[in-house]
Amino acid sequence: MGRCLPSKLPKALDHMVDRFNESISKEVIIKGSHYIAFLIRAQDVGLKILQDIHASWKLCVILLATAMGICLVWITLMRWIAGYLVWSACLLFVVSFCIAAGISLAKYFHMKDNPDHHLQGPLMLTKDMSYYWNLAYTWLTIGIVCLIIVAVIVLLLLFLRKHLQMAILIIKEASRAVGMMKFTLLWPLIPFVLQLSMFFFWGVCAMYPYCCGLNDGNLSVTYQWTSIRYRST
Repeated sequence: MGRCLPSKLPKALDHMVDRFNESISKEVIIKGSHYIAFLIRAQDVGLKILQDIHASWKLCVILLATAMGICLVWITLMRWIAGYLVWSACLLFVVSFCIAAGISLAKYFHMKDNPDHHLQGPLMLTKDMSYYWNLAYTWLTIGIVCLIIVAVIVLLLLFLRKHLQMAILIIKEASRAVGMMKFTLLWPLIPFVLQLSMFFFWGVCAMYPYCCGLNDGNLSVTYQWTSIRYRST
């Protein structure tokens, strides 16, 4: 854990015993230190998350309210311009993947002539994402995947355009129904809060028996009685 320890501590480890009077080996202590370090890191990550939430909870609430308002406006507009919205969404989807494919392939052609961006041996599995972003084949793979998605979407739009027109009519009617019952837009918040409460209660119930520890069962209690005399006056 990056701490300086006294030189006499390793000798003291040979005489350490647990509550069952069994000797504790160095391997057990080293393994336990790994768990303690993991818990400390997890605590630091949790504290950072809580600090970020505490610092930006107002912005999160504002963004959530804005998203709900945009969804309400979108559903309301579906009554009259559902066809334009659906076709524009499909067009933007295709255009966005075309742009992603173009950028990825441009990065590949820019990096393919540089030997520093090629594999130096077998592909490694690492958590460092910069290793993958610096490979030319990564951008080639992303570009090919984006082109495949664009081809599939275009073929679906060509062969299912009649079914899509029927779906647009159904969306119009559904938009009118939802517009009559605006509370349905707020209802998903209720089960979301209930689910969070259930997970919180489950976490508390799971931690309570863990914090209580194990029952030893071998307890020796010594009672000492003291006689008290009262003097009457």
